[in-house]
Amino acid sequence: MNAVPDGLAAAPRVSVVMPAHDAEAWIDESVRSVLGQTMVDLELVVVDDGSTDGTRERLAAIDDPRLRVIRLEPNRGVVAARNAGVAAARGRFIALLDADDIAAPERLQRQLERLERGDADLCGTGHVVWHTATGRRKPGRQHLRDVDLRALLTVYSPLCNSSVMARAEVFKAHPYDERFRYAEDYELWVRLAEAGCRFAACPQRLVTYRVHPRQMSTAHQHRLEAAFAAARERYVVSLGLDREALPRRMPWRQRLRIGPALLAELNARLGPVSLRANYEIYARYQYRGNGAWTPLTRLERLLAALWGRWRGAWLRSRRG
Repeated sequence: MNAVPDGLAAAPRVSVVMPAHDAEAWIDESVRSVLGQTMVDLELVVVDDGSTDGTRERLAAIDDPRLRVIRLEPNRGVVAARNAGVAAARGRFIALLDADDIAAPERLQRQLERLERGDADLCGTGHVVWHTATGRRKPGRQHLRDVDLRALLTVYSPLCNSSVMARAEVFKAHPYDERFRYAEDYELWVRLAEAGCRFAACPQRLVTYRVHPRQMSTAHQHRLEAAFAAARERYVVSLGLDREALPRRMPWRQRLRIGPALLAELNARLGPVSLRANYEIYARYQYRGNGAWTPLTRLERLLAALWGRWRGAWLRSRRG
């Protein structure tokens, strides 16, 4: 099923890339959430990464010419599978969705409209985190502006990988680094930010991100955290900032000296960062579980965020 299906001679506007390994339990729902989109000019490239369960049979039972299946043998891992899907994608835009996640029907249309405005190269969306073990669903955080997304890369990945769509040339010129088995999406966003990629996001929650015990991110938490830390440090240094200022928990005297100064530099170098994003970044300098001191630590965050914005604007004016 590697060939282009009949009826899809012309390149589609959007290719959706879905890596799948032993995804029998979820892949029907994920695939149908793509094929049921409000826009129909798409192809779905599923990369069956050496599955040994019923994934292959599930895919074979879906009769839709827009579905293409690429099989990798033996299993090569999700990063290599995603890169293989991107290489095979024929659309002008490429969207990502993992085989255990679900796209809302209007997801691709909304992202396409946002990207076709021409002021962004890559677009995420709001998302819902679904903890399948408990049934709990929690809205994920989402920022919309390029400058906020760039600033937040200093503390976490502000884009849910399964929610991202980009111009095809972005993903094809910058594949995932296969040396990163963990946090490969965060490492890619850092690399794209360094390359001048313009970020954006749709505010609507258009993806359901499923959390379950079989995920690599939950099974290898320590390695994931180490990979995140390495990418964070690289990004802070690439901005010309002191790695010692990297947001992390600090005693209050130390964070009052370091944290607001980092916020000011981010606001000066990237542009005006929103108060909310400044607040979130500074929170990473604080300890959790402050009990009766919580109102004071929140006030500290607010004051640091306000000062960082003001000082950053002053620095920008001085530097021209």
